[in-house]
Amino acid sequence: MALAKKDIDVKGIAQESLNRTLVDSVVKQEIKIAHLEDEQFELKNELKKRDKTINKLSNNIENIEEDKKWNSLWQDSLNEDIHRTELLVLVVGVINVLFAFFISR
Repeated sequence: MALAKKDIDVKGIAQESLNRTLVDSVVKQEIKIAHLEDEQFELKNELKKRDKTINKLSNNIENIEEDKKWNSLWQDSLNEDIHRTELLVLVVGVINVLFAFFISR
């Protein structure tokens, strides 16, 4: 009652206090939203980096598999060459033995 006599607007003060509280709350929410947007941006960048790494690894795996295939074909070719060489050495050895046999007679 004493406040009413001095013309102090209690309702106006309460309304200003409520407005300040609401503004502070909105500002805090805006700060949180900005922080979350920054985190979201960082996560997107990390996902892009991860995807690039996965693609590089996938390409490396494909290259290794292709190299493995070519190495297998090359090894098969080498084995064929070894068999031919062994056969040639055997034929030359037989001819040498026959030649030595006929020369000694």
